[in-house]
Amino acid sequence: MAAGITFRQASLTPTQSAALLVHRRPGSRPNPAAIHSYAEAMRLGRWLLNGMPIILSRRGILLDGLQRLEACVAAGVAFPTFVAEDVDDDVLHTIDQQRRRSFAGVLEARGIGNAHAVQAALVKLLHYEDGRLGFGKAAAPSWARMDRALAANPDLPAAAAASLTTVDTTLPEPVRTPLLFMGRRADPAATARLLEVLANADGHPLTEPGVLLRHEIDRGREDRAVRPSPARLLALSILALNATASGTPLRRLTWMGDRPGRPADPFPRLHGYAGLGETRPVPAAPEPEAAPALETGGTPHWAIEVDRPGPGPGLSAAEHPQPPDRPGACHGDRPRHRRRPLDGECPADLLRRRRAAAERPASAHGGDPGR
Repeated sequence: MAAGITFRQASLTPTQSAALLVHRRPGSRPNPAAIHSYAEAMRLGRWLLNGMPIILSRRGILLDGLQRLEACVAAGVAFPTFVAEDVDDDVLHTIDQQRRRSFAGVLEARGIGNAHAVQAALVKLLHYEDGRLGFGKAAAPSWARMDRALAANPDLPAAAAASLTTVDTTLPEPVRTPLLFMGRRADPAATARLLEVLANADGHPLTEPGVLLRHEIDRGREDRAVRPSPARLLALSILALNATASGTPLRRLTWMGDRPGRPADPFPRLHGYAGLGETRPVPAAPEPEAAPALETGGTPHWAIEVDRPGPGPGLSAAEHPQPPDRPGACHGDRPRHRRRPLDGECPADLLRRRRAAAERPASAHGGDPGR
């Protein structure tokens, strides 16, 4: 360890992170995509302590860790990290700061093969789920969502391995891997036939869907001006697979995505494919509000008001006093929690007293003695 440099483990709060960001290095810029991804992981409790520190110079300048600190502020929760302090200011050029990190690097660290193909397939499959595939450039899904999708679909790496090693390469890999994964789930036999026709198109009739798909691929290879994008080629592949599965001969194979001046065709849905499952974060249940209650000695402390059903005699359900959990606490049965001090008169007792006063004759001056 270099002389003077200190390391410590800390749980940095949003307030502490904001204070460190004040001393960011001039010229450093936030990465919105990385911040969004990190913040979601922090909010969901999926942030991992990986040994990469927040680096501060001897003058207190933030040399590395900008995206993590911005994410902490955005998430509103603390996150665990290491902090390296008293680092020489002139070593900035040796720090791998703000380098582009990818989810594929996480997969490689876990020992998952073909990590880049798996990540690319996850992005396309999630955009397909969201209905955003083929309609302009969409933001990449967060790492946390891709992690959930991969955990719910552990056969995706096997599909990527098969795509890269055992399947004919006529169809480009960025299209082949997601199509193979979807097709094996929807109709394995039809998927195998489509890929076989693609590889040997000359031996099949011109109305075979795979032959028409092969024609589109070959036409794009000969003329870059008509080469289909990966999203369009995946759309054509899904149409061809649907026709193959149903045994429908085709005269043409076409799909038009988002084009200026005309409405876009809906992105094709693969028949029989159920999707990746629920990959979005589950909203956290709201925490009940707390109310200050009196302890011995008159010092308020915080307690939770719990609602209980059951009306009492002469009172509506909303006015009914329930047996208190502690002296001075009174519970109603309204379907919500209320923030109030418990050292005053019970609201139900107050309502009862006011009702009784209202039923008594008014005073000579017309006043209401209960008010």
